[in-house]
Amino acid sequence: MTTRPDPVATALEQTRAALLRRPPAGVTKREIDMWWRANVARIARELHQKIRPGEPLRATYAHLASPKPGQRKVQPARPEWMHAIGTARGMLDDASTYFEEAELRWAWEDWQNDGIGERQTDWTLYELVGVPGRIAGLGDLTENQRNDIAAFTIRLVGQMRGEWEVSDRFEGLPSAVDGMHLARWAAEAILCDALTGATRLGLVAVDVETASRFIRTHHSHLPAINRRGLLYALGVQKGGRLVCVGTVNSPTGRWTQPHRVVELTRVASDGTSRGAASMLVSRVIDALPLVSPRGDVTEPPVLVTYSLDGEDAAVYRSLRDKGLRPVSAIGGRAPGGKRRGSDVSLARVGKIRWEAGPGAGKAAWSLVAA
Repeated sequence: MTTRPDPVATALEQTRAALLRRPPAGVTKREIDMWWRANVARIARELHQKIRPGEPLRATYAHLASPKPGQRKVQPARPEWMHAIGTARGMLDDASTYFEEAELRWAWEDWQNDGIGERQTDWTLYELVGVPGRIAGLGDLTENQRNDIAAFTIRLVGQMRGEWEVSDRFEGLPSAVDGMHLARWAAEAILCDALTGATRLGLVAVDVETASRFIRTHHSHLPAINRRGLLYALGVQKGGRLVCVGTVNSPTGRWTQPHRVVELTRVASDGTSRGAASMLVSRVIDALPLVSPRGDVTEPPVLVTYSLDGEDAAVYRSLRDKGLRPVSAIGGRAPGGKRRGSDVSLARVGKIRWEAGPGAGKAAWSLVAA
């Protein structure tokens, strides 16, 4: 994640502050603010060409569109999560090591019996799984709490192995990963959230490499991001881990005025946090004025994205109040150019185009009628 000051962003902030500090005669600060919002993307592009000639536009637009501290739904990374991830990984490793051993089975039965009857082993669940006596976010733990955490960890290991008989105890677990085997990354994420009590979602900026890795793992159709024309990437985190990532580009289609168009090209979620994708797309809609128009245009800016024929598009449907709507159906066609003979681009699949913003087309909700 980018933390260094950005020279273009710094110049923009200084220019805006100067305008507001000394408004021209007869112009109010409110009018200046409205003018700035309508023109900041164009000004940023011109400054970028002077200060960073030849560099990708994302160096500037990533800063403009990224969520800022203090904004709604922007949560700082929790340090306790960063400490807990190492603990979670170690516990999963220990539970995996002992999963088939008799000592773990006996300790499990002793824990279920809650001290009633003769103990079968001197080992406790928390000793075998390596649950520490103190965990950041939970504080000091009793022996019963440590055993409960150990049992939770053992259940996750069982589900990693494809044993789901206790899944009803854990709402929200991914139910179909790798052929009904819980993926290791998902087990780590679930356990880490449990150790830190992480429940709130927050928007974060992500760099290109982080976005690329996440989308490669979690995007169901197109695991490779389109780096050409990438304006910025955005993420949603829970506690301290990414649960959803999106990328925003210059348009890939043919437009008469492409500088007024922004395309949401990827949205990928790990499936563990309800509402993450909606939060991300909502922010992209709000950030449209910050990254478009990027040049001399005569038509208002528009955000464009696509869903595949047959997809529920529930995330896009949920943002109707934000102005996102289906506008047209696009038939599948054979890929051309460098993608000729390939299905990587999903060109043969029919799609529905969604638009938002001042330049969005007329809604055609019949295209996604149930």
